[in-house]
Amino acid sequence: MKVLICTEPGKMEYDERPVPEPAAHEVLLKINTIGICGTDLHAYNGHQPFFTYPRILGHEISASVADANGHEQFVVGEAVTIMPYFYCGNCYSCRQFKTNCCSNLKVAGVHIDGGMQEFYCVPASSVFKDTGLPNERLATVEPFAIGEHALNQAGVFSGSRILILGAGPIGIGIALLALYRKAEVIIADPDAYRLTLCRNIKGLTIIDMQKENPKEKLMELTQGDGAAFVFEASGNIRAIESTSELIAHGGKIILVGLQKQAFSFNHPDFHKKEITLMSSRNAVPADFFNVVSYFREPNTSGFQYITHRIEFDKAASWFMDTNAEKNKIIKAIIRFDG
Repeated sequence: MKVLICTEPGKMEYDERPVPEPAAHEVLLKINTIGICGTDLHAYNGHQPFFTYPRILGHEISASVADANGHEQFVVGEAVTIMPYFYCGNCYSCRQFKTNCCSNLKVAGVHIDGGMQEFYCVPASSVFKDTGLPNERLATVEPFAIGEHALNQAGVFSGSRILILGAGPIGIGIALLALYRKAEVIIADPDAYRLTLCRNIKGLTIIDMQKENPKEKLMELTQGDGAAFVFEASGNIRAIESTSELIAHGGKIILVGLQKQAFSFNHPDFHKKEITLMSSRNAVPADFFNVVSYFREPNTSGFQYITHRIEFDKAASWFMDTNAEKNKIIKAIIRFDG
Protein backbone atom coordinates (compact mmCIF):
# COMPACT_ATOMS: atom_id res chain seq x y z
CA MET A 1 0.00 0.00 0.00
CA LYS A 2 1.02 3.63 -0.47
CA VAL A 3 1.66 5.89 2.53
CA LEU A 4 2.43 9.60 2.75
CA ILE A 5 5.06 10.56 5.34
CA CYS A 6 6.12 13.92 6.71
CA THR A 7 9.81 13.04 6.97
CA GLU A 8 10.89 16.43 8.32
CA PRO A 9 9.47 19.96 8.40
CA GLY A 10 8.69 21.02 4.85
CA LYS A 11 9.09 17.59 3.28
CA MET A 12 6.46 14.97 2.36
CA GLU A 13 7.38 11.66 0.75
CA TYR A 14 5.43 8.63 -0.49
CA ASP A 15 6.49 5.12 0.47
CA GLU A 16 5.27 1.59 -0.20
CA ARG A 17 4.55 -0.63 2.81
CA PRO A 18 2.75 -3.93 3.39
CA VAL A 19 -0.89 -3.74 4.40
CA PRO A 20 -0.77 -3.85 8.23
CA GLU A 21 -2.10 -6.78 10.24
CA PRO A 22 -4.54 -5.73 12.99
CA ALA A 23 -3.76 -6.69 16.56
CA ALA A 24 -6.42 -8.55 18.53
CA HIS A 25 -8.07 -5.33 19.78
CA GLU A 26 -7.97 -3.64 16.36
CA VAL A 27 -9.83 -3.54 13.07
CA LEU A 28 -8.34 -2.81 9.66
CA LEU A 29 -9.80 0.16 7.80
CA LYS A 30 -9.57 1.17 4.16
CA ILE A 31 -9.24 4.95 4.11
CA ASN A 32 -11.66 6.72 1.79
CA THR A 33 -11.29 10.39 2.73
CA ILE A 34 -9.15 12.25 5.24
CA GLY A 35 -9.35 15.87 6.31
CA ILE A 36 -6.28 18.09 6.51
CA CYS A 37 -6.24 19.67 9.96
CA GLY A 38 -4.43 22.72 11.21
CA THR A 39 -2.41 20.24 13.25
CA ASP A 40 -1.20 18.64 10.01
CA LEU A 41 -0.21 22.00 8.54
CA HIS A 42 1.56 23.05 11.75
CA ALA A 43 3.42 19.73 11.82
CA TYR A 44 4.43 20.09 8.19
CA ASN A 45 5.71 23.60 8.91
CA GLY A 46 7.55 22.49 12.06
CA HIS A 47 5.35 24.44 14.50
CA GLN A 48 3.38 21.65 16.17
CA PRO A 49 3.94 20.88 19.88
CA PHE A 50 4.17 17.24 21.03
CA PHE A 51 5.58 16.18 17.65
CA THR A 52 8.44 14.09 16.28
CA TYR A 53 9.50 13.14 12.73
CA PRO A 54 9.08 11.14 10.58
CA ARG A 55 5.31 10.87 10.97
CA ILE A 56 2.31 9.83 8.91
CA LEU A 57 -0.16 12.67 9.41
CA GLY A 58 -3.95 12.67 9.47
CA HIS A 59 -6.74 11.96 11.93
CA GLU A 60 -9.98 13.26 10.36
CA ILE A 61 -10.99 9.99 8.80
CA SER A 62 -13.78 8.43 6.82
CA ALA A 63 -13.16 4.79 5.97
CA SER A 64 -14.72 1.42 5.36
CA VAL A 65 -14.06 -1.74 7.34
CA ALA A 66 -11.57 -3.92 5.46
CA ASP A 67 -11.11 -6.60 8.16
CA ALA A 68 -13.36 -6.78 11.22
CA ASN A 69 -10.79 -9.12 12.82
CA GLY A 70 -13.40 -11.00 14.85
CA HIS A 71 -15.18 -7.90 16.17
CA GLU A 72 -18.74 -8.91 15.46
CA GLN A 73 -20.17 -5.41 15.75
CA PHE A 74 -18.54 -4.53 12.42
CA VAL A 75 -19.33 -5.67 8.89
CA VAL A 76 -16.74 -5.61 6.12
CA GLY A 77 -17.46 -2.71 3.77
CA GLU A 78 -19.50 -0.55 6.15
CA ALA A 79 -18.67 3.14 6.41
CA VAL A 80 -17.08 4.35 9.65
CA THR A 81 -15.16 7.19 11.21
CA ILE A 82 -12.84 7.14 14.23
CA MET A 83 -12.17 8.99 17.45
CA PRO A 84 -8.41 9.43 16.92
CA TYR A 85 -7.41 9.94 20.57
CA PHE A 86 -6.24 6.57 21.83
CA TYR A 87 -6.42 6.52 25.63
CA CYS A 88 -5.20 4.10 28.28
CA GLY A 89 -8.42 3.76 30.29
CA ASN A 90 -6.49 3.49 33.58
CA CYS A 91 -5.10 6.92 34.50
CA TYR A 92 -6.83 9.49 36.70
CA SER A 93 -8.40 11.44 33.83
CA CYS A 94 -9.66 8.27 32.15
CA ARG A 95 -11.21 7.14 35.43
CA GLN A 96 -13.03 10.49 35.51
CA PHE A 97 -14.30 9.81 31.95
CA LYS A 98 -12.05 12.58 30.61
CA THR A 99 -10.42 10.30 28.05
CA ASN A 100 -9.69 13.32 25.85
CA CYS A 101 -6.85 14.35 28.17
CA CYS A 102 -5.57 10.92 29.18
CA SER A 103 -2.10 11.25 30.71
CA ASN A 104 -0.91 8.54 28.28
CA LEU A 105 -2.83 9.86 25.27
CA LYS A 106 -1.70 8.95 21.77
CA VAL A 107 -3.28 11.08 19.05
CA ALA A 108 -3.26 9.66 15.55
CA GLY A 109 -0.99 11.65 13.26
CA VAL A 110 0.70 13.41 16.19
CA HIS A 111 2.14 10.98 18.77
CA ILE A 112 1.70 7.94 16.51
CA ASP A 113 1.22 7.47 12.79
CA GLY A 114 -2.08 8.63 11.37
CA GLY A 115 -4.35 7.93 8.45
CA MET A 116 -2.59 9.25 5.34
CA GLN A 117 -2.18 5.70 4.14
CA GLU A 118 -4.40 3.38 2.15
CA PHE A 119 -5.05 0.98 5.05
CA TYR A 120 -4.94 1.76 8.76
CA CYS A 121 -5.33 -0.31 11.94
CA VAL A 122 -7.17 1.30 14.86
CA PRO A 123 -8.63 0.07 18.16
CA ALA A 124 -12.14 -1.28 17.67
CA SER A 125 -13.27 0.84 20.63
CA SER A 126 -12.38 4.01 18.70
CA VAL A 127 -14.48 3.22 15.62
CA PHE A 128 -17.89 4.89 15.12
CA LYS A 129 -20.32 3.14 12.78
CA ASP A 130 -23.92 3.30 11.58
CA THR A 131 -23.82 7.06 11.14
CA GLY A 132 -25.63 7.13 7.80
CA LEU A 133 -23.40 9.99 6.66
CA PRO A 134 -21.56 10.25 3.32
CA ASN A 135 -17.77 9.94 3.23
CA GLU A 136 -16.99 13.64 3.08
CA ARG A 137 -19.28 14.43 5.99
CA LEU A 138 -17.83 11.53 8.01
CA ALA A 139 -14.38 13.08 7.62
CA THR A 140 -15.62 16.29 9.28
CA VAL A 141 -17.13 14.66 12.37
CA GLU A 142 -13.86 14.93 14.33
CA PRO A 143 -13.22 18.68 13.92
CA PHE A 144 -16.86 19.39 14.74
CA ALA A 145 -16.54 17.16 17.82
CA ILE A 146 -13.73 19.42 19.03
CA GLY A 147 -16.14 22.35 18.80
CA GLU A 148 -18.89 20.39 20.51
CA HIS A 149 -16.55 19.50 23.37
CA ALA A 150 -15.54 23.14 23.81
CA LEU A 151 -19.19 24.23 24.00
CA ASN A 152 -19.94 21.48 26.52
CA GLN A 153 -16.90 22.40 28.61
CA ALA A 154 -18.06 26.00 28.75
CA GLY A 155 -21.71 25.22 29.40
CA VAL A 156 -23.11 27.25 26.50
CA PHE A 157 -26.91 27.21 26.33
CA SER A 158 -29.76 28.91 24.46
CA GLY A 159 -29.35 32.68 24.67
CA SER A 160 -25.66 32.59 25.64
CA ARG A 161 -23.65 35.41 24.09
CA ILE A 162 -20.39 34.03 22.72
CA LEU A 163 -17.44 35.45 20.82
CA ILE A 164 -15.18 33.23 18.71
CA LEU A 165 -11.71 34.44 17.78
CA GLY A 166 -10.65 32.69 14.58
CA ALA A 167 -12.85 31.79 11.60
CA GLY A 168 -10.94 28.64 10.66
CA PRO A 169 -12.45 25.15 10.61
CA ILE A 170 -12.65 24.83 14.40
CA GLY A 171 -14.00 28.35 14.92
CA ILE A 172 -16.66 27.89 12.25
CA GLY A 173 -17.58 24.50 13.70
CA ILE A 174 -18.06 26.10 17.12
CA ALA A 175 -20.17 28.84 15.53
CA LEU A 176 -22.46 26.44 13.66
CA LEU A 177 -22.97 24.21 16.70
CA ALA A 178 -23.56 27.21 18.98
CA LEU A 179 -26.15 28.63 16.59
CA TYR A 180 -27.82 25.22 16.61
CA ARG A 181 -28.07 25.64 20.40
CA LYS A 182 -29.68 29.04 19.77
CA ALA A 183 -26.78 30.97 21.26
CA GLU A 184 -26.00 34.54 20.18
CA VAL A 185 -22.78 34.12 18.19
CA ILE A 186 -20.15 36.65 17.09
CA ILE A 187 -17.02 35.62 15.18
CA ALA A 188 -13.91 37.73 14.61
CA ASP A 189 -11.09 37.23 12.13
CA PRO A 190 -8.77 39.43 10.02
CA ASP A 191 -9.02 37.24 6.89
CA ALA A 192 -11.39 38.65 4.26
CA TYR A 193 -11.83 35.31 2.46
CA ARG A 194 -12.90 33.46 5.59
CA LEU A 195 -15.23 36.24 6.63
CA THR A 196 -16.85 36.22 3.18
CA LEU A 197 -17.71 32.56 3.72
CA CYS A 198 -18.94 33.28 7.24
CA ARG A 199 -21.39 35.83 5.90
CA ASN A 200 -23.29 32.91 4.37
CA ILE A 201 -24.08 31.56 7.85
CA LYS A 202 -27.50 32.75 8.91
CA GLY A 203 -27.60 34.41 12.32
CA LEU A 204 -23.81 34.85 12.66
CA THR A 205 -22.47 38.32 13.49
CA ILE A 206 -19.10 39.24 11.96
CA ILE A 207 -16.25 41.39 13.28
CA ASP A 208 -13.70 42.21 10.57
CA MET A 209 -10.47 42.66 12.51
CA GLN A 210 -8.78 44.34 9.54
CA LYS A 211 -11.37 47.11 9.47
CA GLU A 212 -12.73 47.26 13.03
CA ASN A 213 -11.25 47.40 16.50
CA PRO A 214 -12.46 44.09 18.00
CA LYS A 215 -12.95 45.44 21.52
CA GLU A 216 -14.77 48.60 20.38
CA LYS A 217 -17.00 46.67 17.98
CA LEU A 218 -17.80 43.98 20.55
CA MET A 219 -18.74 46.58 23.16
CA GLU A 220 -20.97 48.29 20.61
CA LEU A 221 -22.69 45.00 19.80
CA THR A 222 -23.13 44.04 23.47
CA GLN A 223 -24.02 47.46 24.93
CA GLY A 224 -20.73 47.52 26.81
CA ASP A 225 -21.01 44.08 28.42
CA GLY A 226 -18.54 42.04 26.41
CA ALA A 227 -19.08 38.36 25.68
CA ALA A 228 -20.12 35.88 28.37
CA PHE A 229 -17.98 33.24 26.64
CA VAL A 230 -14.88 33.87 24.54
CA PHE A 231 -13.58 30.91 22.53
CA GLU A 232 -10.03 31.40 21.28
CA ALA A 233 -9.84 29.15 18.21
CA SER A 234 -6.86 30.57 16.33
CA GLY A 235 -3.92 29.75 18.62
CA ASN A 236 -2.56 33.24 17.96
CA ILE A 237 -0.68 34.58 20.98
CA ARG A 238 -2.03 38.14 20.61
CA ALA A 239 -5.57 36.81 20.28
CA ILE A 240 -5.15 34.73 23.43
CA GLU A 241 -3.89 37.69 25.42
CA SER A 242 -6.72 39.90 24.13
CA THR A 243 -9.43 37.64 25.53
CA SER A 244 -9.38 39.21 29.00
CA GLU A 245 -10.34 42.56 27.44
CA LEU A 246 -13.24 41.01 25.53
CA ILE A 247 -14.80 38.86 28.24
CA ALA A 248 -17.73 40.08 30.30
CA HIS A 249 -17.43 40.31 34.08
CA GLY A 250 -17.96 36.80 35.44
CA GLY A 251 -17.39 35.27 32.02
CA LYS A 252 -15.43 32.26 30.75
CA ILE A 253 -12.47 32.14 28.38
CA ILE A 254 -12.03 28.84 26.59
CA LEU A 255 -8.70 28.17 24.86
CA VAL A 256 -9.31 25.79 21.97
CA GLY A 257 -6.41 26.77 19.70
CA LEU A 258 -2.92 25.66 20.65
CA GLN A 259 0.10 27.94 21.11
CA LYS A 260 3.70 26.92 21.89
CA GLN A 261 4.58 30.15 23.71
CA ALA A 262 3.76 31.26 27.23
CA PHE A 263 1.05 33.91 27.50
CA SER A 264 0.08 36.39 30.20
CA PHE A 265 -2.83 38.48 31.46
CA ASN A 266 -2.97 41.61 33.57
CA HIS A 267 -3.82 40.08 36.93
CA PRO A 268 -5.83 42.99 38.42
CA ASP A 269 -8.05 43.09 35.33
CA PHE A 270 -8.37 39.33 35.35
CA HIS A 271 -9.17 39.32 39.07
CA LYS A 272 -11.74 42.11 39.10
CA LYS A 273 -13.80 40.34 36.42
CA GLU A 274 -13.59 36.99 38.25
CA ILE A 275 -12.78 35.38 34.92
CA THR A 276 -12.82 31.62 34.50
CA LEU A 277 -9.99 30.47 32.22
CA MET A 278 -10.20 26.97 30.82
CA SER A 279 -8.79 24.90 28.00
CA SER A 280 -10.61 22.44 25.78
CA ARG A 281 -8.68 19.53 24.34
CA ASN A 282 -9.92 17.04 21.73
CA ALA A 283 -13.32 15.42 22.43
CA VAL A 284 -14.98 12.49 24.18
CA PRO A 285 -17.30 9.84 22.69
CA ALA A 286 -20.46 11.74 23.62
CA ASP A 287 -19.26 14.69 21.54
CA PHE A 288 -18.93 12.46 18.48
CA PHE A 289 -22.44 11.08 18.95
CA ASN A 290 -23.81 14.62 19.35
CA VAL A 291 -22.14 15.79 16.14
CA VAL A 292 -23.50 12.84 14.17
CA SER A 293 -26.97 13.69 15.48
CA TYR A 294 -26.43 17.32 14.46
CA PHE A 295 -25.40 16.30 10.94
CA ARG A 296 -28.51 14.15 10.60
CA GLU A 297 -30.77 17.12 11.30
CA PRO A 298 -32.33 18.81 8.27
CA ASN A 299 -30.85 22.15 7.21
CA THR A 300 -27.49 21.61 8.95
CA SER A 301 -25.47 20.82 5.83
CA GLY A 302 -25.93 24.02 3.82
CA PHE A 303 -22.63 25.71 4.71
CA GLN A 304 -19.80 24.73 2.35
CA TYR A 305 -17.34 23.67 5.04
CA ILE A 306 -15.18 21.68 2.58
CA THR A 307 -13.43 24.16 0.30
CA HIS A 308 -10.64 22.03 -1.25
CA ARG A 309 -10.46 18.44 -2.53
CA ILE A 310 -7.08 16.83 -3.27
CA GLU A 311 -6.33 13.41 -4.74
CA PHE A 312 -4.05 11.25 -2.59
CA ASP A 313 -1.38 10.89 -5.28
CA LYS A 314 -1.15 14.70 -5.49
CA ALA A 315 -1.24 15.44 -1.77
CA ALA A 316 2.54 15.56 -1.26
CA SER A 317 2.99 18.17 -3.97
CA TRP A 318 0.07 20.17 -2.56
CA PHE A 319 1.70 20.35 0.88
CA MET A 320 5.04 21.39 -0.65
CA ASP A 321 3.58 23.88 -3.14
CA THR A 322 4.55 27.27 -1.73
CA ASN A 323 2.04 28.92 -4.09
CA ALA A 324 -0.92 26.93 -2.72
CA GLU A 325 -3.17 29.39 -0.92
CA LYS A 326 -3.46 27.42 2.30
CA ASN A 327 -4.91 30.48 4.03
CA LYS A 328 -7.88 30.20 1.63
CA ILE A 329 -8.97 26.95 3.22
CA ILE A 330 -11.77 26.20 5.61
CA LYS A 331 -11.46 22.43 5.23
CA ALA A 332 -9.33 20.57 2.68
CA ILE A 333 -9.80 16.83 2.25
CA ILE A 334 -7.70 14.15 0.60
CA ARG A 335 -9.61 11.62 -1.48
CA PHE A 336 -8.18 8.14 -1.91
CA ASP A 337 -10.63 6.81 -4.48
CA GLY A 338 -10.77 9.81 -6.81
